[in-house]
Formats: sequence, structure tokens, C-alpha cells
Amino acid sequence: MIDLFKKQNRNTILEFLQALGGNPKVCSDRRSGLSPLVKDNDVYAYAADNEIVILMTDTEGTKTELADEEYFNGHRPLYFSEHSHRESPVWKLAVIRQLIEQEYQSMNSMPSRIWGILLSTSTFINYVDMVDCWTAMGITVIDSIKCQTFPTFPVNICSPDLSLIFFRMAYFDEDAVARVEMEQKKLLSDKSMTMMTSDYLDDDDDFEDYMTNGTSQNDDTAQTIPAPELDFGLQRPEPPLKAQILQPLANPRELLNKLVGCADVKRHIEELMILNRYNAIMQTLNPGAKVHALSLHGIFFGRPGTGKTTVCKIYGSLLHEAGMLSKGHVVVCNRGTFIGNNWGDEERTVRQAVQAAQGGVLMIDEAYLLNSENKNDPGKLVIPLLMDILADERQRDIAVILCGYKEPMNNLIELNPGLESRFANRFDFKDFSFDELLAISRLRLQEYGYHFTRSAMVKYRQLLADAYAARDPQTWGNARFVANLLEHIYLRHARRCVSMKAPHREHILSITPTDIEPIAIPQPRRRIGFGA
Repeated sequence: MIDLFKKQNRNTILEFLQALGGNPKVCSDRRSGLSPLVKDNDVYAYAADNEIVILMTDTEGTKTELADEEYFNGHRPLYFSEHSHRESPVWKLAVIRQLIEQEYQSMNSMPSRIWGILLSTSTFINYVDMVDCWTAMGITVIDSIKCQTFPTFPVNICSPDLSLIFFRMAYFDEDAVARVEMEQKKLLSDKSMTMMTSDYLDDDDDFEDYMTNGTSQNDDTAQTIPAPELDFGLQRPEPPLKAQILQPLANPRELLNKLVGCADVKRHIEELMILNRYNAIMQTLNPGAKVHALSLHGIFFGRPGTGKTTVCKIYGSLLHEAGMLSKGHVVVCNRGTFIGNNWGDEERTVRQAVQAAQGGVLMIDEAYLLNSENKNDPGKLVIPLLMDILADERQRDIAVILCGYKEPMNNLIELNPGLESRFANRFDFKDFSFDELLAISRLRLQEYGYHFTRSAMVKYRQLLADAYAARDPQTWGNARFVANLLEHIYLRHARRCVSMKAPHREHILSITPTDIEPIAIPQPRRRIGFGA
């Protein structure tokens, strides 16, 4: 039964609970005002197959919160929103779960497993970071559930044990909670909690930056922090996913319009938005009518530096704004994400990646590398596993984007026929023209308030033109080359300004010919062998 609960998501859990209450094989009960700790929450218990699930509903939070399960200066864990904070609902549920476990022990009637499920209307911005910690606490969290208040789920009271435990828990006081709290604090002091919120958002400035801009200084870092080693009588949590988590953008449409080039990509995204709006109008004016199929999955064809990752962030945020995705974040993976140390790791990592990307976009960069010529390459299992998971109708709150060079990506599609139909959206990222690279250069300068002097602009144009003429299509970095070139220029500019005795504002903001120096142009690798 616990495994069935774990498979649910925000789109399926409410319907699942409605059906579960009428299942004669599942004993269930409900209480509100269960103890001083959770007096404002509804708590349900489900018993079947010698397993117990304790489910708690949570509507106390605000729309967006930062989760944390760590004690600080002896205080209980707190969740923070922009203007307020509250005690962790997961921590409360973990205490309730442990109290129920103790009650069963006192009755000498211990089930094989007890698990907690938290249903929350809040959105936890560091959800992915906290999953391993919550798992170690014996809790599964389903957030971003769209409802003001939860319905009362049906129950099937046919277990005297459940009713007795709920009756006894109604009289639990703060002393009982304090005893459990002391046990948890001891565990926390004995074993390091290495995967807490502070690892990702180090101070108040980072949190404020996220709340205002949708980003933090640590948004793009690879999350390979070891799982916590809390022992709540459960199995050790799975190894964390090696991926980048990119948070949603605040003004995606404005950013899309400002993108240089990418005309075909912009047109294709706009067509998706139009079709989604049309379906909504159709459902309103002609209820029950068949709407047009709308797939969110797609393939990004393009060389490095053509804007695929940037557009992917915008894509996820636009789909979130349009109501097609519940969160809009992007989980960036590659071959290394999925290939583990042991045979069979591929299924685990694919499921982890899909879970982490729920509500957002799963981006697999250089996906063609999963298509090795070696028939024993475990990477060959990833795409079929992904297709099997996406075939599940419940996996609708996700968009999967496969990225890579056009020719090898076409080969990948030919070898996996299912990709043709499931990934109908094709986005072709062309190499930037010389004029587009100049426009990108100006935009990047504006980010810092810099400008070229007239003579510096002449020198920069010529330098970029020489590099563009000498480029090799297979190794040319497009906008990435421009970014590297400008970073080199910024460093020379900084050295010149620092060496001045009394630089003024115009010195700081003006890029001069002295600051401009060429960098190496990526060249194709030489082949080893005869005739190389």
C-alpha cells in the first residue's frame, strides 16, 4: 500500500484518496484536532497489508515557501515565505508518525512499515533538494495541490487498533511531543544533516533574491550533495540525482522577445501558446467538445552556444504561466546523470529525474550520447525507460526536452521509433550570424552598463569578424564564444582601471581598444592515424 501512495502525484492523489475510502481491503480513519501539535490539520490513517500510512493535509502555508527541517538554536524547524514563517509541517507529521509507532509498540502489535504523506497547497521552492531528507524522515511530500481547502476523504473504519490509537492520541499533550522531540534532536546531534536548505540558499540575501527575481546565486550548481543519514528505522535513501536545477524565470515572455535570432523557435513556441489558449476557449464555449492534442515534449536541434538551455528555461516558465505546468523549473541532465556504478542504476536514475522534474521541464543535453554503437552500453536503456514512464497517463505535469546536434539526434530518433510521435515539437536552433553575434555582444555589455568607445568598437568588430571567418562549424561556440571573449575583455578592462590612480565613472564604463585582445578559436580535434 505504501508503494501505491508513493506513486501518486498532485494530479492523481485526490482521486486516489476518494477511491481508497471505498476499498473494503483498506481500513481507514480520520481525525481533526488530533493533538496540540496538529490541531489545525486533518489527519488520516490507512491500514492494509500490515502497513500503515499516516496522511496529513496542510493549507496553512503561503503559495511559495522555503522548506527546512533543521533545528536552529534549539528551535523547531521553520518554513519561510517572503513575509512570514511557520513550524515545519513535515516535522509535525514526522512526530505524529513516531508517536503512532510508539503506540503500536505499547500494544505489541507493530506493523511492518509506517509511512507519512503530507499534502500541501504550498509550493516549496527547494522541493527537489529536500526529497532525500524527507525520505529519511519517513515522509513523502506532495506540494502545489490546487485547492483552497481539502475535501473530506471517505474512510472505512474497520480496524479497532486505528480507532484506539486515534482516541489515545487526542489526549497527547506537549510532554509527549517533547519526548519525541528529544529523540529527534539526539539523532540530529549524532549524525550530520548534510543536505539542508542552508547548503543551497546560504543567507537572507539569497532568499530575497529568489523571491524577487526567481533566481539565487546557487541556482545553477550541480546538486550532488550526499543524502542525509538520519535513522528513522527506514532503509537508507537512494543516492541523489546528479543534475542542475534551474529555477523559473520572472518575465519569460519578455525574455523570449529580447532573444537575438531564434526566429523559428519563437514562432513555434508562440504557436503552442496560441493552441493552448484556443483549447481553453473551446472548452469554455463548447463544453465537452474534443480539443486539439497538445504535446509539451520536444527536441532542440542545435550546436553549442545557440541558446538551447536559455530557451529551455523560458519554455518551462511560459508553460507554467499558461497553466500547462505547475512549477516551471528545469532539471538539466546528461548521459552522466543516468549511468551509475551498477547495472540496473539506469531505471532508478530515470525515475529520479522524472520525479525531480515533475511540474517542470526535464532537459537531457547531448541526448544522442545515449545512442552508443556498443550493444552492451547501459545508456541504450535510458530512452526506452523514459518512454515507458511517459506512457503513464499520470505523467502529464512534465515536459521532456532532448537536445543535441541535428544529425546524431536524427539517428537517435530513427533507432527509437516511439520518439517520432511522442516528441512532435521540433525546435531548430540555427548558428548565429555575424550581425546577431554583434547584437548579443551589445546586450551583454548593457548588463554591466559598459559601452565601447568608437575606436574600440571598430577593433572589436574586426576581431569578431576574423574569428567568425576562421570558425569551424563543428567546434564553433556561437554565443558561448562571444561570452568567453567578453569575459577576457572585462578582465583586461578591470586591470587597467585598478591601475589608475583616480578612475572616474567614465573610465569604469568605457571599453577601450587597449582592453580588447583576441582569444583562441576552438579548432577541430585532429584525428589520430594514417593521413591525419
